[in-house]
Amino acid sequence: MSKERLMSRLLCIEGGIDSKKIKTGGLTDDEIDRLSDAADLISKLNIYIYDDIFTIQEIRSKIAKLGAREDICLVVIDYIQLIKSNKRFANRQAELGSYAYAIAEIAKKYNTTTLTLSQLSRAIENRQNKRPVLTDLYESGAIEAAADKVLFLYRDEYYDKNTKDKGIAEISAAKVRDGETGMCRLAWIGKYFRFANLARGM
Repeated sequence: MSKERLMSRLLCIEGGIDSKKIKTGGLTDDEIDRLSDAADLISKLNIYIYDDIFTIQEIRSKIAKLGAREDICLVVIDYIQLIKSNKRFANRQAELGSYAYAIAEIAKKYNTTTLTLSQLSRAIENRQNKRPVLTDLYESGAIEAAADKVLFLYRDEYYDKNTKDKGIAEISAAKVRDGETGMCRLAWIGKYFRFANLARGM
């Protein structure tokens, strides 16, 4: 996504505004106020969005420059299969493994947390139970090996429009290096791109 589209989503999330209205207009006075408040809040945060960085070398260089002048709390990479390199690798699995370990090294060196998104294997579409598992990590077991935690998102509504779990997302911790695995359920409010807590018992 471009930085403009990402910023639009941040405004929807923070302001609680329907994403369609952001695109088409027709905001109420209350929504305009919420949008203004959201923009004011976001403008005060140290968030940097780069939509023109595609190699590990560029990622490392940018983090080094930022880290020299301020603490970096979180680095989000969207997504590992889009990373490019001038190096030659024996195969795609070795290439993605190299990126995964490089990202882990960056997090350790700059004392930060990296959140790296990944594609899942298409094999998931051929199973009756489409909840992702570790073997679904696309093209590389090295991604699992390098990660401290592996989290999967699942919405039954995506596959079954008649599910009783409409508006519910499952967040499963399939790997936790220093803790227990498990799953929690959250409300998914798609028009705001937002997760929220569910009422007890749901």
